[in-house]
Amino acid sequence: MHLVSLAVRRGGPISSALLGNHHGSILARCSPALTVLKPRFKTTRKTADEEIDLDAPVKFSTSRAATWKSRVTYSGRQTEVNQRPWYEPISVTVSVTIFLVYFCYLREENDVDTKFSKTLYDHISGLEEQQLKLSLEYNASTGGDTEAIKERLAELEQAKIQETLPKSNEKSVS
Repeated sequence: MHLVSLAVRRGGPISSALLGNHHGSILARCSPALTVLKPRFKTTRKTADEEIDLDAPVKFSTSRAATWKSRVTYSGRQTEVNQRPWYEPISVTVSVTIFLVYFCYLREENDVDTKFSKTLYDHISGLEEQQLKLSLEYNASTGGDTEAIKERLAELEQAKIQETLPKSNEKSVS
């Protein structure tokens, strides 16, 4: 192992075979994905006599980030190593179809489904009235139509009176 690393550092015939300078390189035979790698980026390494100032901002145009393509990061390259199997889209489509058929058609309705069928106004008492009052105030200030809002507020007040009347009659009878 030590001899191989020494030969690689010195640029001998072993280094050119390992690093892929020949078509039949060792790394290419071990992993076909390594043959796709190309030196396509500018280097940002400083020479020995230059000093890196950690307090200074990094210039984007001279950094490796300026030449980086985001599609390589997110999609990767479709090589033989990371290529999707031919049956993947079929299995995903079948799985999603079975899921939707079960949850949309075959499953029986339960108490959670009935709660979801109610409006938010049914769950929170007084919300619709408050919302209508705010809408009435906004429409009045902007010159919008307020007739439908006033009618619905009157209906809600009538319904509130109807709810309280039977309760008061029951108390007086008992």
